[in-house]
Amino acid sequence: MIRIVQSWFWCIRWLTLLGAFAVACLLLFTPGGTVPSGPPGADKVVHVLIFGMLAVSSRFARIGEKTTLAWVLAFAACSEVIQALWVPHRDGSLLDLLADAVGLLTGLWLWKKLRGEPRWRQASE
Repeated sequence: MIRIVQSWFWCIRWLTLLGAFAVACLLLFTPGGTVPSGPPGADKVVHVLIFGMLAVSSRFARIGEKTTLAWVLAFAACSEVIQALWVPHRDGSLLDLLADAVGLLTGLWLWKKLRGEPRWRQASE
């Protein structure tokens, strides 16, 4: 019974990550003419949120911090190249890549804060 529950949790964790990745791909690779425009800077906020979501869902799937940092940053760089070369009416940007990195680091920081050790354990050391 315990193995079934563990398998179920494993599936939920990985499906969450796959869902987050699918949403990220949908938002990043939709042609520019079909994406609603927002106020100045809204694009960077969306990048921060997307990559923060990927970092948190990757850690939720029990992928290590360094591995999460590596794959999400690699995806960020690849997504900017793909946007620049193959997505109509979109362009890659170093500022977008910077926003992606900020989102990634913010997501990792949030995960540590939300899942960190209890204060009583930190105080006793």
